Amino acid sequence: MAIIIFELFKSPAGKKGRAYFVEQPSFYFEKDSKGKTIRKRQIQYCPNLESIFVDEQIKVDPKPVFETIRIDRGKITIDDELHPAKAEFLKKHRKLGVDWKILDVEADDRFEIKQFEATDRAKKFIFDANSHTIRAMAIELISPHLAQIHTIDKLRLSLRGLADTSFGYVEKINGFVDDHYHQEKLLVSALLTEKIIALVDKTFTWADSDEKIFTASQTHDAPRDLAIWLKNDEAGRQVQSIFAKKIKSKSKKQNA
Repeated sequence: MAIIIFELFKSPAGKKGRAYFVEQPSFYFEKDSKGKTIRKRQIQYCPNLESIFVDEQIKVDPKPVFETIRIDRGKITIDDELHPAKAEFLKKHRKLGVDWKILDVEADDRFEIKQFEATDRAKKFIFDANSHTIRAMAIELISPHLAQIHTIDKLRLSLRGLADTSFGYVEKINGFVDDHYHQEKLLVSALLTEKIIALVDKTFTWADSDEKIFTASQTHDAPRDLAIWLKNDEAGRQVQSIFAKKIKSKSKKQNA
């Protein structure tokens, strides 16, 4: 490891957001394998000395002088290859009411890269998807009503905006792409767009008769609930075949 970030997660009241000066010398309690304290030693950081232990420092320099360590805005970054004693001191430093958490910079960088990759994938899908897929995604992620009245370009831009707003939406967009019920959701979108079925609150009906087809568990999950029912339930699969015939019949009339 080269770079270590020490972040105050417990500090004196009002100090975390302002400059905080680490108390030196401080005490380090050496413990045995069972966690029992066996020795209390003073520690401090002196840049000209290798050891942070005062009892070892005075053997080299009778009057060792510590270097002030200032922490601004709750964080301090140290290269432990260039300043190993300073890093060791902060790892061992403890004071009542003060404590650190050590951030793994490499892990944070890897996590950030994965987020960028996921975001890029979601945005590419939004701009590459056909109009039918965009409308189906908007039905699930925006609202069934707005998905029917807005243009495809408007929906595409709205989905793009959601991806910029929250990584949660990035995950939802990628989840839509990878969903096991992707084809069924496209079918539900087509049925709503062609006004073969209607959605009122959480209940799907035939648009021309108001006869109930399916009631979802929750309003915001209604389109996906219907898609799952069409794929997994025997009655749903029978209804799905009727849906397919109606879509095909409507398409023939439009092309006639």
